[in-house]
Amino acid sequence: MKIRKITCAFLAAAIALAGFAGCGSKKESVRPITEESLDVPYDVTAKITVAITADPIEKTLINALAEGFRQQYYNVTVEPVIIQGEYVKELGNRFAAEKNKPGSVPDILFANSETSYSLISYGLFENLDSCLEYETEKNGEYIGQFYDYFMKLGQEGLDGSQYILPRSADRVVTHLNTRILGEAGVDMTKVKNGWTWEDFLEVCRTVRTFLDENGMNSRYVIDSYVNWEAVMYPIFRSFGVEIFDGKGNVTLDDASNVAGAQAALDLMKELVDERYIAPLNSDGSANFEGGQGAMMFHSAPVYKYKGILGDDYDIVTFPLIGETPKIGAGLAGYGIFSGSANKAVAWKFLSYMLSREGQETLAEGGSTCLPIRTDMADPQTNKWSEKYRDMNMEAYSYRMDYNQATDFYLPFEASAQADVISDLSDLVVSYLGGDSFGKAVSTFKIAIGNL
Repeated sequence: MKIRKITCAFLAAAIALAGFAGCGSKKESVRPITEESLDVPYDVTAKITVAITADPIEKTLINALAEGFRQQYYNVTVEPVIIQGEYVKELGNRFAAEKNKPGSVPDILFANSETSYSLISYGLFENLDSCLEYETEKNGEYIGQFYDYFMKLGQEGLDGSQYILPRSADRVVTHLNTRILGEAGVDMTKVKNGWTWEDFLEVCRTVRTFLDENGMNSRYVIDSYVNWEAVMYPIFRSFGVEIFDGKGNVTLDDASNVAGAQAALDLMKELVDERYIAPLNSDGSANFEGGQGAMMFHSAPVYKYKGILGDDYDIVTFPLIGETPKIGAGLAGYGIFSGSANKAVAWKFLSYMLSREGQETLAEGGSTCLPIRTDMADPQTNKWSEKYRDMNMEAYSYRMDYNQATDFYLPFEASAQADVISDLSDLVVSYLGGDSFGKAVSTFKIAIGNL
């Protein structure tokens, strides 16, 4: 098979990644961080900039952290820089301008599961191993304070050097419209952390019957997002399925995977066949955000929906599938730009973000995500859930050993990552739309072979 390898010139024309050194290899660090440089005096005068997306909560969170950080480093200004439009593309534009206009790329860059692998591979992030070693020398238990699984999501290849620091422990949960579930007569004793896929299907059947009997035939039960990698891949992995071998060859129809792959796809297809979800090749949805859907699978924080649904809103874990259940977990965090002139101060800011005080400051700024610190998991005694203690916030931390990262694209060049994810999504859409298993896998193989 052919794994796509795009030249830097093509990247410049296609996705504005001009100047990313090595077409996927690390660039040499500019002004590398040293142990000596990390001894930053508290009266240092500096300004650091933080790249964020246009989501308003991002600016609010950075401003909250900045205010808390100034209590320690009182002469340091932290300024959020909103990256409009397509985040990676605009960072590429800024990187291309960096040579002639230093400071075009902010000192600290936001990253999530979708962007981290590419941005690490293209050399935008500073290797943070020396920073972690510095902190560990001062406190031998430093690394042990954080969820190891989520820290790995910010590492090269999920097990290499650290480039990105998670600000929280994000995972997929089931969002609930309890009013609809109550009106439908759902047995809510089944809707609890650790509920099974069979329990979930029983709830879906009850709601489907209620909708049909009340003239709401065109409405759907759940926004499942089953062709989103954070949902579809954990479903495949719950059946023990490997998408690729270590060389990037498709293994879905190998003898060791075919039964599980078929079962995983059939599990997803039942949701369409029973009209629990809208056909994936349509514009339909359950419209959970509009108050019409009973449930939704997503990692979105609760503040987004509490304001819409009020007391009719709650969450529960993603339903457990089989004997080896998996739950989608992802990354949202920050790394230091490898060309930054303010790396040591930038590290102090990120280190503050990881501290208990910093995590509480994020909560005060509006974050309702599970903190990255293991000592802050209890929602009844920590600020991240202070406004939501009438809700089942324990869903976020339930059985963290079930977490599943999106890692199936690791055999591929960074430039092909988005296409690999998109091609797997297309496979799910085609099978749920009526294509045979053989045809769906064959089309997937052709797409991967053309990368």
